[in-house]
Amino acid sequence: SVRLGAGREHKGDKINPGVGITLRAKLGDHVATGDSLAVVSYSDAARMEAQRDNLASAWVISEKPPVIGPLVIERIQSPTI
Repeated sequence: SVRLGAGREHKGDKINPGVGITLRAKLGDHVATGDSLAVVSYSDAARMEAQRDNLASAWVISEKPPVIGPLVIERIQSPTI
């Protein structure tokens, strides 16, 4: 979404609050042909077209369920707490 204008790649970049990606399917959800995985809101068609392949490669569709790791990998605490 940053590359579409929803965030900053560089300090001086402007943020477009109307740009973003809304996920419709999460990891492990069953999906069928034609199901919407996400909705992309954009304001610059050229930027969207340039990122189309990146967006499409963000998902892997498989018949096998994914291996979902732990939500928290490690907890770090201050020695004074």
